[in-house]
Amino acid sequence: MKNLLKINRQKKEIKHVTSFAPARVDLSSGAADWCGFSTLSMAVNLFVKVKVSKRNDSKIFLKYEKNQYFFDINKPKKACSFVELVIKKANKIGYNLEFSSDIPRQSGLGGSASLAVAILGAINKLFKLNWSKYELAEIAQRVETHDNESVQGYQDQYTAVFGGALMMDFKYKASKEIKDEPYGTTEQLGNYFAKKIKPYILIVDGNKPHSSKTLNENLQKQYLSGDKEVKKLMLELDNLSREMKTTIVNGNKKRFYEIVNRNQDIMKIFGRSNINCDKIIDTAIKHGANAGKCVGAGNGAVALFFDNYDDLKTSKLSISKLNFVTFIKEVKISKGLLIKKK
Repeated sequence: MKNLLKINRQKKEIKHVTSFAPARVDLSSGAADWCGFSTLSMAVNLFVKVKVSKRNDSKIFLKYEKNQYFFDINKPKKACSFVELVIKKANKIGYNLEFSSDIPRQSGLGGSASLAVAILGAINKLFKLNWSKYELAEIAQRVETHDNESVQGYQDQYTAVFGGALMMDFKYKASKEIKDEPYGTTEQLGNYFAKKIKPYILIVDGNKPHSSKTLNENLQKQYLSGDKEVKKLMLELDNLSREMKTTIVNGNKKRFYEIVNRNQDIMKIFGRSNINCDKIIDTAIKHGANAGKCVGAGNGAVALFFDNYDDLKTSKLSISKLNFVTFIKEVKISKGLLIKKK
């Protein structure tokens, strides 16, 4: 009987886990989620893929891009890369980890959050840590804000975990310790978005790598110093997100596109839309795009929205001829974090 129980336990033991975490496109208020406002974002089918497997010792072996090495979990934080900070946050040993990503780096598509969510999600499953989706999103967010010492909001991590088209409210949140503030409030609008708005979406990266940390820090200083114009625009973004929820549920395409475009107007006022972003959006609008905006902190990739697929194809062809474009891809709404185990 004891042998049978032992065999059953061995069968239930998880030895290999693969996780997939999607990129994020903020539809409204992408610049406002770090100061307690609401935002509306969608997950798209660009992914970070992570594989973890248990070892027979207490070592951690990492493999990604051109890097292959054993990582010492006691390495000081200040000497760690972002990947290593995520590993330290998980605080587990005895596994191999490798990852790959088809999300352009420093593009504003939330790639670092997707990476953190994919790694933490895989480790959570492998070691049966039983973190909830909310805990997973919050832990991943603290890697960015506390461990990496960056001014960031919450939408990237929440969208990577929950997926779909996600209405999020971050009232009373300010990147404190997880135990000292409430979880974000989430509402899934994915079915409404897919059935009633259903735009064709094109992501274009204009080869201007940005630092969300620097962009957010600058805006935070203006906001906290009481800059009246910045505070007014932040409140407008919050209101636009709440209105966008209604437009998605009611299927008001015209107003949806207007809200996206107003978000881009505000990004330009904040200085978060560089010359390449403007050129991409202008080209797309000229060839039939209904809306376009910089994603994330801005000055990186652009999301373009079309009601007509032929207009997308025409725009894609014209944009691909711009000599600074390094990435152009049609995307669709995606589910959140996916975990496969063996």
